[in-house]
Amino acid sequence: MAEIRCTPGQEAPGRAVFSWSPVAAGDTCTVLELSGARQLAGSVQLAGSGGVLSLEVSNDGVTFFSMKDMSGTAISATGAAFFEFTTSARYIRPAPATGLTGGAVTLCLRG
Repeated sequence: MAEIRCTPGQEAPGRAVFSWSPVAAGDTCTVLELSGARQLAGSVQLAGSGGVLSLEVSNDGVTFFSMKDMSGTAISATGAAFFEFTTSARYIRPAPATGLTGGAVTLCLRG
C-alpha cells in the first residue's frame, strides 16, 4: 500500500501530461487539482492486469465519482485501454481496485 504521486510530463502550449506509475491494488493515488475556469478535453491511457483501474473526479476533493467518457461510460478497465473525455471537475485521480498489478495511468489534458 503505497502513495503514488502524480508526475508531470512533457508540456506544450495548450497541453499538459501527467502520470501515476506503478499502481497496484491498495495504493492511493494523489489527487490532481485542475486549474483554470474552462472545460478541458482529455484522454487517458490505462494499463495493468488482475484488477480494475478507473478514473474518478470530484469538485470538493472529498467525495469522488466515476469519470465518464464521451459516450457516458465509466472510465474503467481490467487491462490496457484508452478513453477520451471532457471535464469541468476540479479534481481527478486514478482509483486502483483489488487484484490490480502493474498499473500505469497517463493523462493528457488540453484546453
